[in-house]
Amino acid sequence: MNAGRSDLPAPAVDLTVDWQLADRRALLAEGEISDLLRHALEREGQGGAWEIAIRFVNDAEIARAHEMYLGDPSPTDIMTFPYDDDDVPGGDILISVDTADANAMEHGWVLDEELRFLVLHGLLHILGWEDHTPDARARMLERQGQLLAEWHVASGR
Repeated sequence: MNAGRSDLPAPAVDLTVDWQLADRRALLAEGEISDLLRHALEREGQGGAWEIAIRFVNDAEIARAHEMYLGDPSPTDIMTFPYDDDDVPGGDILISVDTADANAMEHGWVLDEELRFLVLHGLLHILGWEDHTPDARARMLERQGQLLAEWHVASGR
């Protein structure tokens, strides 16, 4: 963790957010997403400049991407594409707001909290976290929850 470390520059995030939803407003402000990402990067011991693009889409669009890249035509909540460029760490995150909305109802929380949770999930994948086994998934989800709770306390949101 970077907390209290002075040897790493504070994380800076060059963030691009794209809401590809004709029927919905932007549910999270860019500044809020950027703040959440910076917090998580710092807590994960990461500093310096990062480039992250997040696109919020519907189930139809994420299903097309899911089939194109993973051969599965079903919708999913999130897909992450880490950059292969060693000079510019970061990646692209694709989030289905439709699936996030269903997940939020299932877990008994509001949509914007589920979107924050998914943003952190995508970031952890960019940082190399995997969730291919039940144990790895449980650890990753626990870390997302920790990061989100810490961010809420630190930001007062």
